[in-house]
Amino acid sequence: MKMKKRLRLSTITVFFAMLLGFAVMFIGTEQACAMEGDGSEEDPYKITNYAELEEFAKIVNGTHDKIPKNTDACAILTDNIVCAGRTWVPIATEAEPYTGTFDGNNKIITNRSNEKREGAASVSSQGLFRVTGSEATVKNVELVGIDINGDTFIGGVVGSNKGTITNCYNTGDVIGSGSNVGGVAGSNKGTITNCYSTGYVSGVNIVGGVAGINEEGGTITNCHNTGKVSGKNGVGGVAGDNEEGGTITNCYNTGDVSGASIVGGVAG
Repeated sequence: MKMKKRLRLSTITVFFAMLLGFAVMFIGTEQACAMEGDGSEEDPYKITNYAELEEFAKIVNGTHDKIPKNTDACAILTDNIVCAGRTWVPIATEAEPYTGTFDGNNKIITNRSNEKREGAASVSSQGLFRVTGSEATVKNVELVGIDINGDTFIGGVVGSNKGTITNCYNTGDVIGSGSNVGGVAGSNKGTITNCYSTGYVSGVNIVGGVAGINEEGGTITNCHNTGKVSGKNGVGGVAGDNEEGGTITNCYNTGDVSGASIVGGVAG
């Protein structure tokens, strides 16, 4: 009888240990990501606060401690995001651009800043996104009170864009210590449509209210700027430089534009 009891107890112990193991595995899976959704186009990550926006950036950048790197991850904002007191690290890397779809859903991102990060003024490719690839879409993003600093390829929404930016605006300051600085994008080789900037944009060379440089093959359509734009060489209300093969259509500027040479109300 004693042996049977021991056998029963041993069986019960093993059974509960297995249940506990499954529970731990399930809980670990659930806690791996705070956001709802799986990051696919059909079920994008739902971002409700700054911590989740930062988590999304880590997934794209490959710095998340539980979820593998995914530059194609899709997301949608479901609430306004307050970034006050936080130092922003942009989404994507120069080596591996963002290639998914990010929908701001007309929610407001306020007080996003990287100025407190050590050496921020010497870092290239700064913005909400660092670099976007040809397959990327960033839409319906509203930036209020941002303060972005960097060296070259500095933009409110994207540092360097090869994809599509549509229905986005920026009301904050974008400051570059070098070239290719823009209120929406530092450089554009893709498409920017229905976007505008009202903030202060400043750089040294190739500075624009919407885009610093609109490269060959880039298009800027139905965009405008009302903020002050200042630089040294190549300064424009919409684009600091519109290269041969670049297109600017149905755009305007009402902001003050100042520079030493190659200065224009629409394009430098």
